[in-house]
Amino acid sequence: EKARKKKEEEEKRMEREREKERIRVGKELLEAKRIEEDNERKRLLALRKAEKEEERRAREKIKQKLEEDK
Repeated sequence: EKARKKKEEEEKRMEREREKERIRVGKELLEAKRIEEDNERKRLLALRKAEKEEERRAREKIKQKLEEDK
């Protein structure tokens, strides 16, 4: 009887530990996903900024060429 009760308590404790671990892993995965999405957003913003700068330089070059041709 005592051994069975002890075994049940141990199983309950292990179940609580597994649940805690599951929750911790879930939180870590969410955080990793959030960081990945944040990095992707930053990368896209940097790419867009570089493209705009390239367009600006190209327009400036055309404008300069037109000025020289006058």
